[in-house]
Amino acid sequence: MKGKFVLSAAAALASTVLVGSAMAQEPFDSKLQASIFNTKLVQAMDECATATTLINGLAACPATNGGDTAVNEQFSVGKLLVKSKGVPTQVLAILKSSGNGDTKKQLAGKNLRVRLTLRITKRTTTTSPTDAVTWSDVVLTCGGTLPAVPSNGNFIFKGTLAGVAGCNLPSSLANEAYQKEVVAASIIDADTGLTIAVPGVRKKPPGA
Repeated sequence: MKGKFVLSAAAALASTVLVGSAMAQEPFDSKLQASIFNTKLVQAMDECATATTLINGLAACPATNGGDTAVNEQFSVGKLLVKSKGVPTQVLAILKSSGNGDTKKQLAGKNLRVRLTLRITKRTTTTSPTDAVTWSDVVLTCGGTLPAVPSNGNFIFKGTLAGVAGCNLPSSLANEAYQKEVVAASIIDADTGLTIAVPGVRKKPPGA
């Protein structure tokens, strides 16, 4: 991950909450601030669920796409940002396939969407609900009205978490003061439901 974590990790919720008690403790430090979730995206690969070999004593499989991940939808640049403020670019995702190696523009014509799983927590307030609460995880699909990726092979999504043109987060949970954890994030092919890109790290090989 790069830059500041926008949305805090689950470890930030370690404090005990005594709901309804005069001694109720906030589930996170009131001074904690994380305004931007900023991550690079890498090609999604199939899980090695059933190992076929041992390499260096560790269970392994041949690297593949085609199970839960997309085939022939490679990209050379990928990034995702989520901001705490509800600005028009609250969620920004970019995948570029215009500069791929031997096969360029593999994303051209694809219907891509941003997929986010958020865990939302509010602190104790004077408005209902007054006690600190964590809602059930919300799975969002962003950009439901987006056109197909243009002929240059570059996908760009800009939108808010709430709203039909954005990610359809219920407006009651869109409050900027609420903590939003990014439990999972990906770019998917809307036609097949397969995953294309996920957060990760990868170093370019020498000479590439």
